[in-house]
Amino acid sequence: MNKKKIIKVRPVYTLEEMVKKMKKSKSKQHSEIDWGPDVGEEIVEWDDKEALENNLKAHKSHKKKAN
Repeated sequence: MNKKKIIKVRPVYTLEEMVKKMKKSKSKQHSEIDWGPDVGEEIVEWDDKEALENNLKAHKSHKKKAN
């Protein structure tokens, strides 16, 4: 018996084509979800000294609770 193998080929899109499709279907996209303010290690405002210190304190506190 001579069996033939079927290969499915997916289309290949360029970045420009994908962006165009996204822009066309923008009305179908959901809005952003507000999850509230950043907490713990989510805070990454490293250029702000106070935010950095608060982040380090929160990290140390979280680490102690985990142990």
